[in-house]
Amino acid sequence: MGLKNFLLEEEQIVFENCTIQTQDIPSQLISKIRHIQSLIPEDYLYDKEDERDWIENGIQKLIHITVLYGIEERDEEIIRKLYHENLKDGCYIDTDSLIYFDNKEKGFSVVVIKCKSNELTKFHELLKSSVMNKDEHPEFIPHITIAYLKYGKRLDDE
Repeated sequence: MGLKNFLLEEEQIVFENCTIQTQDIPSQLISKIRHIQSLIPEDYLYDKEDERDWIENGIQKLIHITVLYGIEERDEEIIRKLYHENLKDGCYIDTDSLIYFDNKEKGFSVVVIKCKSNELTKFHELLKSSVMNKDEHPEFIPHITIAYLKYGKRLDDE
């Protein structure tokens, strides 16, 4: 993806839409994501998941990495305490490749940049076991969402 490694810092942790997420994405990577988004054919986009200021016409507007989905209690004090105890020096994240999450039932595929970070994965597991949440995913796959596509659509590898 070009920018292979960046640092997640505590000041950028945000609590929104029942998730804990970071918006500490470097501007060079955001520029690359916006460029990829601009190349997606309009007829590929799935716009039935749009949410104001979040997803527009299938395009992810708020560029972020979700650390934990479906938080049932918003206890930021506990979360920040866990952060300071486990990631006080930040967390390096490597970007990998484009992957897809297919949702046949809802009729869309999500194109994302897969990320790798042992520290972030450990922090996710710690949060998941420490705070009430609705996360039922069997595996944590850190990623940055680019867009929602019609089911089965794929972008060229260019």
